[in-house]
Amino acid sequence: MASGRTKTPARMEDLAVLPLFFRLKGRAVLVAGASEAAAWKAELLAAAGADVTVCLGGETACDELLALEAVGRIGLATEGWQAAAWRDLCLALGDCESDAEAAAFAARAKAEGVPCNVIDKPDYCSFQFGSIVNRSPVVVGISTDGAAPILGQAIRRRIETLLPKSLKGWAGLAAGLRDGVNARLKPGG
Repeated sequence: MASGRTKTPARMEDLAVLPLFFRLKGRAVLVAGASEAAAWKAELLAAAGADVTVCLGGETACDELLALEAVGRIGLATEGWQAAAWRDLCLALGDCESDAEAAAFAARAKAEGVPCNVIDKPDYCSFQFGSIVNRSPVVVGISTDGAAPILGQAIRRRIETLLPKSLKGWAGLAAGLRDGVNARLKPGG
């Protein structure tokens, strides 16, 4: 250090990944693939309010995708992800059979500036999904950075037993009181 100052210790230890929470309500998301794995991701994204289009690429949609389309949760497109309009996408997810397809999918997403996840191929992902505890609006995300998915699931099950289902109602009540409390109290540290 040229200035001669001592280095202050970091307030945060190094993280393997940064946990982020995306607001997806009404935002366009592309899912490529016709499999049950693609259906699970599409359902998860739709639950977060995303406008999900699943590009089948000539494959036959699995029953789960057909059921999601039937209730209006997702849209199905027969063309492949290569022909999709990427301009306004918020996220892109692909269920790619080969490493070559995964590399092409990730390269397209990067060129378009769209964060992407290739299911079960972490080397091609710019973000990853963790285990989720859903007491929305309270959402807890758990990641092991792919090192031990079973451990992440075990932690999720433990947290689910600790957080009652009624937490959703408590969070709603707190949100309703927030403005009134903030108007009466001065901001603190």
